Amino acid sequence: CSSVFLSLVPQLQDALEDQNLQTRSEYVDLFGRIFTASASTVAQQFKQLFLSFLRRFNDVESSIRSMMADFSCEFLQKLPTFRREIGDCLISRCKDKEESVRKSSVVSVCEAALKDPECVSDALMSAVGQRVLDKKQSVRLDALRYLAKIFQKHVGPFWRKRKRLPESVKKFTWIPKKILSCSFVTSDPNMNHFVEDLFDEVILDSSCSVKQRSHLLLGVFASLDRNSKTSFLKLCCTDKKRIQELVRSLMKCKQQLKENASNPHALQRIQQKQKGYANFLAENIPFPKGKDSAVSIILNKFANNVDNKVGNWFTTLADPSTAYLQSRAAKEALLKVLGSRSQASDYARRIITVISMPIICSETVKIVLDVASSDNRAIKSAAFLILRGIAPDFPQLFHSNHAFKCLASLVQSEDSETCSIALEILSFCSNAYYGRSISEQISSTLQDLVISGHGLESGYAVRILNRIHSEDGQETMMQSLMEMCVEHLNLKSPHLSTVLISLSEIAKMCPKVFVLHSQRIVDFVSTSLLYHETEVDLDSMSPKFTKRSETSSNKSTGLVSAKVIGIQTLVTFITSSVTEVKDANIPDQSEQATSIIKLLINVLSCDGDITGRRIIEDREASCIVVAASKGLLELCEIPKYEQLMTPEHFQIIALVAHNDLLHIRKPFLLHIWERLKIFKLPMRFSVILAMAAAEPDEALRLSMKRGLTLLIGRTRKTNELRQKVSSKQIIQISQLPEYNLTYLIHLIAHHPDFEEDQDASYSYILKFINFFIDALLQGQEANNYSLILGILTQIKLAQDRQTPENQNINVCAELAQHLMKRKYQGKDWGPRYPDRIILPPSLYIEKSSGEFRTRPFLNDGFSLPSDADIRSSRLSQSSMDLSSDVRLSRAADSADVPSPVENDKSPKKSKKRKAPKHQREKSEEIILSGKENDVSQSDVSVKQSPKRHKQKQKNPVQKKAGKRISSGTKPPRTIDSGSDSSDHESSLPIPEPTVSPVKKAKKQRASQLTSSSQFEFSSNTMASDNTMASDSSSEFIPSPKKKPSTGKRRKTSSMKSKNIKASKAAKSTRAKPKLLSRKRILSPEESASSQDFSSLEISPKKRTRARRSRKM
Repeated sequence: CSSVFLSLVPQLQDALEDQNLQTRSEYVDLFGRIFTASASTVAQQFKQLFLSFLRRFNDVESSIRSMMADFSCEFLQKLPTFRREIGDCLISRCKDKEESVRKSSVVSVCEAALKDPECVSDALMSAVGQRVLDKKQSVRLDALRYLAKIFQKHVGPFWRKRKRLPESVKKFTWIPKKILSCSFVTSDPNMNHFVEDLFDEVILDSSCSVKQRSHLLLGVFASLDRNSKTSFLKLCCTDKKRIQELVRSLMKCKQQLKENASNPHALQRIQQKQKGYANFLAENIPFPKGKDSAVSIILNKFANNVDNKVGNWFTTLADPSTAYLQSRAAKEALLKVLGSRSQASDYARRIITVISMPIICSETVKIVLDVASSDNRAIKSAAFLILRGIAPDFPQLFHSNHAFKCLASLVQSEDSETCSIALEILSFCSNAYYGRSISEQISSTLQDLVISGHGLESGYAVRILNRIHSEDGQETMMQSLMEMCVEHLNLKSPHLSTVLISLSEIAKMCPKVFVLHSQRIVDFVSTSLLYHETEVDLDSMSPKFTKRSETSSNKSTGLVSAKVIGIQTLVTFITSSVTEVKDANIPDQSEQATSIIKLLINVLSCDGDITGRRIIEDREASCIVVAASKGLLELCEIPKYEQLMTPEHFQIIALVAHNDLLHIRKPFLLHIWERLKIFKLPMRFSVILAMAAAEPDEALRLSMKRGLTLLIGRTRKTNELRQKVSSKQIIQISQLPEYNLTYLIHLIAHHPDFEEDQDASYSYILKFINFFIDALLQGQEANNYSLILGILTQIKLAQDRQTPENQNINVCAELAQHLMKRKYQGKDWGPRYPDRIILPPSLYIEKSSGEFRTRPFLNDGFSLPSDADIRSSRLSQSSMDLSSDVRLSRAADSADVPSPVENDKSPKKSKKRKAPKHQREKSEEIILSGKENDVSQSDVSVKQSPKRHKQKQKNPVQKKAGKRISSGTKPPRTIDSGSDSSDHESSLPIPEPTVSPVKKAKKQRASQLTSSSQFEFSSNTMASDNTMASDSSSEFIPSPKKKPSTGKRRKTSSMKSKNIKASKAAKSTRAKPKLLSRKRILSPEESASSQDFSSLEISPKKRTRARRSRKM
């Protein structure tokens, strides 16, 4: 018989490939039944025929492919020798273009896995897992249901008994994570409720006991990654808090309706409130379109239920402390009472899923607390993460004697990490319920932790001791803790950071107690702690490494940590003194805030090392800089203290975005974005995000651009809502995002890189303007060209209040106008602002009509750089030679900041931060040999400054080894007679670089040309003034772009060559802003004497077109 069948194989193969669809389908069905028959060995005997049969998985007809997928479940179970071939075919069918084929493939594979986990491979299960994000809902839901069943059957029995998984089922541990990903990846609003139901009913198995479900929960949670754990807690716990509060408020309104039945005014007010709660509930629980009646049915039954059963059931479900079995009973009864109508029943189920907490209940917390003391590290970590996640929002889940005993034992644990986590949980859930128990058992332990705890343990201990007492006892307890902490304020104390954390927590929780000792604490931090330095012998360091010895490094690290916490303590004290209700016991702290602001500004200007010794490492100094900048921003969140910030202070804060170190710039910019996102900082701080236009880190730069665009769009939507509420009222111009251009122009006009050779820095300055204007012009609502140009015109006609002789604001405004002219072409002009544009009076002085300047501030032949040049612009060499600490110190001169020497009790000569001796010698040798690429950096990686991005070094002398290389590598800078050069000059002599005779002659000619141009000012100035006759007082109206003629081009080229000397001479006498006036023009003799360093100056031939001179 087998020989006869074997002879028919070729004909049977042809039949499987017959062009007739019906014939092909019949043979596929026939062979499918033959190969899957019980005890059949046809597939093994006639392998070639079976492989020909498997090719029907790729049939052109979807019905045959679907038929093959239906047979595949039995194939996988009964034909183990062909599982690899069948699996490969099913993987391709899981990605089939037809929905029915994908669905059949997913169902067949999952049914096979349910029966025998060995018959499916990891790759095949992974292909099924990808279908949870299928574009078709039917495929998506089937994949989710079957995967949950597979996990329930094969993994659940082991995890709920806390047993190890066998190797055959470990391939299914990824299923919860994959199912959870659907809740925040897909745009389906119903998916969250479906996923939560799957976890509650299937994955955690609703038929199991609470203990078994809790063990399953710990296993599932331990298998998730960090982001998935956060999403899981939000889905099943933390996001429910607001909805539960809403339902309880709705229930309270119903009770008030009964109590005020005879009061019509109260009834009307309560009914309006009840309607608002119901509408808000409907908005937060999405429902399918066209099913509005379901919402009204449920809410009407809820509001008008006579026997109050519905209300009681809703209250039971909305209570997070409800037991698991009680919650399930209320859920089933509520669904039964609400009726059998499908719409109402479906929506009611969704409401119940949202407000109830069946996954994490009060019994679950008790079991998880017991497991938290187990030896299994993964399960223990998962238990702590669950408890820490739910404690802030649901502290009532911990209100039991069993929970307190577990937490108290964990607090007294020898493991510091366990103790810290237990204290954190206890700090959220401790109140009068725990008062007597804590006072009797662990009060002494908590008081010891206030002084000698590790990390944040002291802060948690203070919080717990404060909350367990009543209002009268709180002040007494805080007073005793305050006196104890003040006694331990000692620079030699090993627990100085701990004491400062405790003081910060006391200032936050009880400011009127902190005020009594505030002066002593402020004096200690500002005069003792921040100016204290750890003595380190730099010469005794190992020549092989730049790190310090272990002992001195630990001391320095502890000191830096104490300084950071000290800064945070001062800021916390000032911010906590501002309360919603004025307290007579808390005096006004404006004077104290002013001194703290100056202190923090001084920290920024000294680059974190306020002592001026420059012996701490960059990484340590960066921690202090970040802390000071965040502290200043936190003070700016309070309007009362924001008014104390001068424009100079704002500029110094903004310059942190241009620090040399990425680990300073990045947290600073991200912190500003986070505080702007939650409406904490004023919108004018968004212009600091535009300083990221020169950021070398592309990811950070693009992130800031997206954030700035999002903030501007949100501000516009807010203004639209205000306009709808009051259509007749004109929105104030200060509330428009375009108004922030006034702050940006003023900020970049005082940028240190706008100091000299201004024409060469135009492209760099335009980078920031272009960055901000691009964000303003994003979106369809960006028809604001008229408003932007109106603001720029007002700035161009105004005077700088900070430095009235400075004209940089006018130049920046005119540059922005030229940029807007290019961007305007082909766009909608937009409506004019109906009211008068008023500039910020703290920044600008608006001139009268008779004082308007009638000629432009830029050259007659000025040409705007291309967009590519603006985006890829670099700093001038002179700007590159200025490190961030020098720029900040320049800004600090005009900010009235006390110098380190003035505040130090034992004045010492301020010096540049020095590198170790062996490194200084090595750097000098490298400078002499010209091998700048061999410079060895310290262990602290220094990211290139934004202002040095892609700048090519022309001379090895210009190469600097981070911020620690000797300052002798750049030319000596002359300082005004009234300034002290010791703040910026290094006393270390450096050998003169070797220069060839040819290059030396070129440098001499360049310096002679520069010096001779100073004596040609008067005649060229008059000539250039006569050529400027345009009127800039009128509003700037852009015109279509035209190609210049050949003659005009020649004229422009000749104008450049004729007026370059005059423009340089004009720059030498042009008034500079006070913030930047740190250099003076060299005389011819001084220029000749410094010719050896002229290679560091930009050659006149390579300067961009100079601005024409003008009458001052």
